[in-house]
Amino acid sequence: TSKGELLEDGPVKEPPTGQREVEMVLAEELPGKWSSFRPQYIYGPQTNKRDYLDWFLARAARGLPLPLPGSGSQPVSVTHCEDVAALLVSVVGQEDAAAGQIFNCGAPADVTYAQLAALAGDAVGRPVQ
Repeated sequence: TSKGELLEDGPVKEPPTGQREVEMVLAEELPGKWSSFRPQYIYGPQTNKRDYLDWFLARAARGLPLPLPGSGSQPVSVTHCEDVAALLVSVVGQEDAAAGQIFNCGAPADVTYAQLAALAGDAVGRPVQ
């Protein structure tokens, strides 16, 4: 939507790209034997997606501008790695129910890109531009 919200009954991007392409191949090649989890930003120790959040922190620490998409009001989900792990583990023993399903993983509350930038500035003790 114009507010950046993703609705479960919204249209799927055509043509599909990235992760959706992989999911489509899995559905064809391994029907009923896969599930997909889609967290957006993950934070916490030993996460492999930290560079997304580290970008905000590194720029804020150096006093560099933080360019944001549009007005910065687009919501994003920032989820702790333990919460993502709990989501992954939640399908163990329920493989039949989870088979072929796509789980959009998120935190209980979203933040906007502008809020994320401000939080990065607060974390490093510098105002953001």
